[in-house]
Amino acid sequence: MNSPPLALLDLFAGISGDMLLAALLDLGLEPALLIEKLEGLGLPGFQLRVEQTIQKGITCRKVTVGVREEAHPHRRLWDVEALVRGGGLPEDVVERAIQVFRRIAQAEGKIHGKAAEEVVFHEVGALDAVVDVTGCLMAARLLGIERFYAAWVAVGTGTVESHHGTLPVPCPATVEILGDFPIEPTGIRQELVTPTGAALLRILVEKPGWPPSLRVEKVGYGAGSRQIPGRANVVRVLMGRLETAEAHLIAVVETNVDDMNPEVYGYLLERLFEAGAVDAFLTPLIGKKNRPAVQITALCPLEGEAAVAETLLSETTTLGVRTYRSLRTCVEREEHVVPTRWGPVRVKVGRYGPRAKIAPEYEDCRRIAREHRVPLIEVYEEVRRIYGQPS
Repeated sequence: MNSPPLALLDLFAGISGDMLLAALLDLGLEPALLIEKLEGLGLPGFQLRVEQTIQKGITCRKVTVGVREEAHPHRRLWDVEALVRGGGLPEDVVERAIQVFRRIAQAEGKIHGKAAEEVVFHEVGALDAVVDVTGCLMAARLLGIERFYAAWVAVGTGTVESHHGTLPVPCPATVEILGDFPIEPTGIRQELVTPTGAALLRILVEKPGWPPSLRVEKVGYGAGSRQIPGRANVVRVLMGRLETAEAHLIAVVETNVDDMNPEVYGYLLERLFEAGAVDAFLTPLIGKKNRPAVQITALCPLEGEAAVAETLLSETTTLGVRTYRSLRTCVEREEHVVPTRWGPVRVKVGRYGPRAKIAPEYEDCRRIAREHRVPLIEVYEEVRRIYGQPS
């Protein structure tokens, strides 16, 4: 049985709603099918023109949205939500589209010092943005894509003109929406990431990173409307299936210590896990002046980096920590309960392709070994035998 399709976003030229929509259509989705689904929004004069174009030698799709706006009314969040909810779209598409616009409203509200509900949409509130957002989410659903990946997004520099005046690039709303998502500054003096594109990215991609060994089945290219010197202005989407474990970007926070009471280390590891570390360990080494030292390493989600670093700084004698990004690959995990002659034992099962690895829960096995006065290794062997896996 094939795994569900996944999509890897290659954002070497940034991202906008229309570029992503064009790339998804370029994966082979019939525009007529998408148009049929979006017509329920009841947008006046709605048209979706999809054409083939070439960007720096790459054949790709380009999308142009046509909607008849009268005097470009200023819409607030509830206006956009009502429009999306009344469009007859699937519930999952509706909810994610609303999440996109709420994220934009929250970013704008924070920048301008007002509640998200009070934000007046200007550029992103136009009806073509509603088409871009709902179109991308509906296209992903029609293609069967269950998960999106992206490791980073390219951003430009300079300034851009908006309803509020001249703003820096990336614009404040885009920076706020992207948050801690990894960016690649390019030095290109153009806006490469729009607020709508940034919000779609954050809603579609759960965590920055990419899947290893993705078997690519289709590739789609979506063109932007402007030319970028020396770079194809396209979003590339690679759609395929996952054949191995997932990989996610994590933060590695570490430091070396050569002057601390060894009794502290056990407590320190406990505090690191409380701070959000997913793993923490000690490595003996020879440090400066040939002194015995210990390297303390903690792995954590990107959003937990500050808390873990603070714990190292406050709970050890170190004067500084170093951090870097790394990929962490994890197999799919399940938890089962195995009935043994001494009682139930929890078992963690890791699946890697057709293979499965089991790990009996140590605390359960230890308790049984003590209560029934049997060797711990015998309990492990019994659990593996019952589960059907050799020791």
